[in-house]
Amino acid sequence: MRPKKEELCGGVLRRSSGFVQTPDYPSPYPNKAKCIWKIKSKYGKKVILQFDSFDLESQTSCKYDFIDIQEKNSPSSQIKPVGRFCGDKRPPVITTTANELLITFQSDGTVQKSGFRAKYYAS
Repeated sequence: MRPKKEELCGGVLRRSSGFVQTPDYPSPYPNKAKCIWKIKSKYGKKVILQFDSFDLESQTSCKYDFIDIQEKNSPSSQIKPVGRFCGDKRPPVITTTANELLITFQSDGTVQKSGFRAKYYAS
């Protein structure tokens, strides 16, 4: 299944399942990209995110190319960090305690890798 246009570099995703991936995946992602996806499921549901592949520039503190993952339970609740990831080790399966998952991908101006592809679904 191919991602829809709005899934390629950010957007609000309200379907019960789908994919997110870096721009141009599996070709190298562009320099200076910033993509923000907000996955929203029905209140009371959880969001599960599982990476099929993962290859970003590696750096100890993930300050060059990375994804930040956060969760949020309602419009009035605080955003809770889940993790920041980079390198070539796939992140673990992420299961939120909330109904919203925020994914930010950012790349700097030098090294490009093949990026990532992940499936999400509400449970």
